[in-house]
This record gives sequence, structure tokens and C-alpha cells, in this order.
Amino acid sequence: MPRTTLSAPRSLARLSLAAVAISASLGLNPVSAQRTPAGSLSAAPGAALAAALPDLPESPVADEAAGNLRAASPNAAEAELARGCRDNLLQNGDVSTFTMGGSTNFPPSVVPGWSPSVHSPQVSPTPGFGGARGWLLAWGYGQGGESFQQNVNLPAGTYRLTLATRQHNASTNPTPARYRVAFRNGATPNPWGTPGAATLDSAPMTNANWATQTYTFTTTTATNVMQVNTFNANSTSAVRGRPDRVSWMAYDSFCLQAVKPEARRRGMTWVVREVRNGAVNVGNHAGTNPYVGDTPETAILPMLCIRQTGLPVPAGIVPDFYHGWSGGEVRLTTPVTGSVLNSPAIANGICAAQFGTGWRMGEFHDGNGGHTYWAKLGHPALLEAFRAKTKFWAAINDQPANVWNSVP
Repeated sequence: MPRTTLSAPRSLARLSLAAVAISASLGLNPVSAQRTPAGSLSAAPGAALAAALPDLPESPVADEAAGNLRAASPNAAEAELARGCRDNLLQNGDVSTFTMGGSTNFPPSVVPGWSPSVHSPQVSPTPGFGGARGWLLAWGYGQGGESFQQNVNLPAGTYRLTLATRQHNASTNPTPARYRVAFRNGATPNPWGTPGAATLDSAPMTNANWATQTYTFTTTTATNVMQVNTFNANSTSAVRGRPDRVSWMAYDSFCLQAVKPEARRRGMTWVVREVRNGAVNVGNHAGTNPYVGDTPETAILPMLCIRQTGLPVPAGIVPDFYHGWSGGEVRLTTPVTGSVLNSPAIANGICAAQFGTGWRMGEFHDGNGGHTYWAKLGHPALLEAFRAKTKFWAAINDQPANVWNSVP
């Protein structure tokens, strides 16, 4: 068969595409259904149905020696930055590097970073998302099909995945089609029926043009593989001998990034330590940190308020430096999110709004010492807090341990 040579520049800055040599008849028809060697997927549910699908001819490719068709970025980091994917955790995420073998299947074609999980997904050397050459293709139905994967090394954490997909436009493609991206510890021969540590299932899709999808997800365990498969919910798709009922999805431009936790401020919290003779002792608990704060600003807790009026020390209370007498009454507000406490004025205003003139946020040194102090018990919420060991926001005026002045 005569050979045609194509060459085209990549659209990304400073990238070039090596000369391509493929058959002029390459159409990448959606008929990839080569079987995996017998027994290699014996554990897969639905394997008998998948095996019943007939072998179909692959898209024609010129009789070229491996290596004649390449599309490689001279600088992978530059390529990722150019397409807006800094610190991509995936190799060859835009499928810009590949080597065509004797078929569009890989293998025999080679796509660095990517490998088949189930049966024989394909790589296309034609323009994909953004106009750059190279994208992946896989068919699937409710219980079987093709799957591909990439090995990863993801500690437990939060990640963001973006990819471009489209339903492959073919008359044998029932709509809508769907896809699954799952992060696992080891690939499974049955990705259709096995969820991962994180499982990202698309909505039903009918788009014939490329569209990007973005997911933010959290894993609580480390994972070492990202596995991708196509599927659909067409009840007739599992009918034995009906390859025309499988759906096809095209995939390109994978970008996987770690999401750094948002820096948060902290505030100091206290508890009710003792109730005696109409008085209450408020102060530190085992986790209190009066130097940098101990509780994230996202916590929703009551706030300590005080009104000092020169009250005498009650009978039975003997103040000292660490258990001073405040000369006032304390109360607890309704729970507030710490992030609203952006200044002492705001905190004091909350106390005044709930309890009246003269009330302000309770402070570390209000007992003329530190760490704890006594005050008049004037509010039933304090008794409930004592019984439940509820924490509440308290202020300190000489340390960066408040939400408004702690260091994120």
C-alpha cells in the first residue's frame, strides 16, 4: 500500500511534531475488539460476554516499522505549563508522545506513561483536543469493554483531575456514553463493577466535540494506579454478539494536580473547668494553645463574653494568680464560625449584640493572672458547657493566638 507522510507543527509554544508516516486510509473506525490471550482475564465478571464479541478488524495502518510515527515534546515541563497544567502528576498527559506500531491498538503501538488494563484501547495520531496530535480511544458497555491505566504514586490527600472527552462519532455508537476514572491500589480486570478509593463517573454524554471535565476529590488511602474505562447503561449492550451496542469515548489532555490545603488561621479555646457556689471557673483545657491558637477558624463554637462590674469574691472562692477573680459575670454566645472573628471589635460587638452594653469577649488575663479565672455564673449555657465539656472561643491580648492575628 502506498505511504503518505504528514507533518504539522504542534500548537503549543516551542513544541514541534516530528514527521508522521501513516497510511492515507487511516480512519480510526471504532471497531477495536481484539481479545486478550485466553485466561488472562478469567477473574473478570462478564468475561464470557466480552469474549463473545467477535474479533473485528482494526483501523488500517500503513505497514511501517515501529518508530516511524512520533509526536514528541522536546520539553515535557514546558508543554504542561503551556497548556495550563503545572506540576502534572501524570506522564504524557496530553498524549503528545506516541509511537505507532502495526495497529492503532497499544500495544503494538506505544504510548509512554499509558498501558492497557483490559483488552486493547487505541491511540489516534490525528488532532485531538486543542488541535495537537494524539488522543486515546476505548469502547465499553455496562459490564465490559476496554480499559487503560497509568501508574501513579498518590499519598492520601486532595487532588484535581481535568480531562477532555468526547463521544466517538460513529453509527455503531449508542448514546449516551459514559466514562469512569478510578484511583486504586492495583488495576482491576473489572473496572465496570469495581469502585476505587476515588471513583469519578461522568454524567451521560452525547457531545461529539471535545469538552473538558474537572473533578476535585479526596482519598483517605494512598493509591498507585489511575484506571479509565468507557461504559453505557443500554440494557441491550450486554447482549451476546452485539458489538454494535458498545459505546466509544475519546480521551485527551489529562491533568492531575495535588490540591494544597488552604492555610487557615486558628483561635484559642477554653472550657468551663469548675462550677461552685454560684461561680464558674473558665480556662484552659489540655489542648489550649495561648501562643499560636489551637482550633481552626472553620470551627463553629460559642464565644466567651464578660461584663466586669467589680463584683465581690463569692464565699468559698480563694483566688490566686492562676485562678483569679474577674469581678464580673461571664456568658456564652450562640455558636459562631471562628472566621467571622476578624478583629477584637467584631468579637466584642457580638457579645454586646447578644447580651447588651458593657459586654465584650472574655480575655486570658481578665482574672488579673492567667490561664483560668473565676466569674459569676449567670447563664445556663455555662452549665451545659460544663457537663458536655464544650470548647469555646476566648481571647488573649498579648499573643498571636486569636483568629484575627494568628499566623496561617
